[in-house]
Amino acid sequence: MEKLNRELESATMLSTDDIEKIEAVESELMHILFQLVKFKAYWDDRKVRLETLIQKLSTESSNVLLFIGKSIREGWKDVKSECDEYSKEISGMINRVDNKFMNYIQSEHAKSG
Repeated sequence: MEKLNRELESATMLSTDDIEKIEAVESELMHILFQLVKFKAYWDDRKVRLETLIQKLSTESSNVLLFIGKSIREGWKDVKSECDEYSKEISGMINRVDNKFMNYIQSEHAKSG
């Protein structure tokens, strides 16, 4: 990272403050990316579980089907809650990154104007 910072500074003549702001935005973006990877893995797992369940349902008796249906319904309540929380967290991160970027743009505009 230090080598990249030196190269950026010499190539573009960015100030240390500019580089720190870029690094802060990069850090936020990496956090968002990490969360998206976890989100994708979670839904990939759910998809496999549902496909397996569909295969089992096609061969099980009706009593078992009723039991499974009830447990699926209860499980999806948790999924909805988790998705709502995740959406709020990601929205907050995106807003923070957007605010940092806009502050940077405004400060650069003020310097040049």
